[in-house]
Amino acid sequence: MAFQAIWADDARDIDCGSHPHLCEDTAIPTHVRQQTFFGLRWGLSASIGLGEGFQIGVMLPIQIKSFTISHSLPDGSPYEIPYSLLTGPSEVEVGLGDTEVMGRFFRRVLGTPLMLGVGWGAALPTGRISPNPFDPALPASRRQQRQFGNGTVDPRFDGSLIVGTRPIGFIASASTRVPVYPNRYGYRGQRTVGASLGVVASVPAPLDTLQLLLLLDLSHASPALWEDSPALNSGSSNVGVRMGFEWAFKPGLALRAQLLALPLQVQQGDQFDIPVSLSIGLSGVLDVRPKSKRGHH
Repeated sequence: MAFQAIWADDARDIDCGSHPHLCEDTAIPTHVRQQTFFGLRWGLSASIGLGEGFQIGVMLPIQIKSFTISHSLPDGSPYEIPYSLLTGPSEVEVGLGDTEVMGRFFRRVLGTPLMLGVGWGAALPTGRISPNPFDPALPASRRQQRQFGNGTVDPRFDGSLIVGTRPIGFIASASTRVPVYPNRYGYRGQRTVGASLGVVASVPAPLDTLQLLLLLDLSHASPALWEDSPALNSGSSNVGVRMGFEWAFKPGLALRAQLLALPLQVQQGDQFDIPVSLSIGLSGVLDVRPKSKRGHH
């Protein structure tokens, strides 16, 4: 299982010049929008080895999202906005994300420290979804873009290359999720692609069960679509630096922690910049083979 926490804070000036779509019906004064977001993601996962380098894994995420949104005039006095917010009201929400089922194959290149891995599978529509917030017939209180999932079966692919040399090893990986059709509300999720490249350092004895990680992360998400039209405030490209460790503190048990900093973010529309996220995970291996077969290969 793994926990991931995300925090973001954003304050920006809103006026007719920067947001002309808000002034289609009435002029609005310049005001400040203050937004804070805190997200917690709890991923429950399990995998089973099928032998010969094959395994099947399942991951179910549970998400908590906390939004706080307020508006004020430049003098600091509160301002009641005359338009509806696509982000919805200030509140805390809990919901399931999309379950992922992945098959993976790993193979070591004979006579080398090189390990190759490929994965394929799908994200399943277990996450909560919302109606189209751009539908004028929808009450303003329900106009929000808070998707906990895509509501569709989306193909997933990933791959990895590991050079397991000590004390310094190397790792490269890539993954993608490709929604191919809209859900029942006409929403098609973002097509995402990510890649990582970096080093893994082994610590000498007596801490030889500890490994340190330093990675460069690249990610891109296309805009989501509502009825085949790009959604406002959707789509991004990011460059990040990820630091972390893995500590095998007991046989078959490992603790992982990673800190991701995103110094370069290119967001489309009025999205939160997420400067930092933290993830902590605990994993274990359970040998379910009959005792007579353990230790034999």
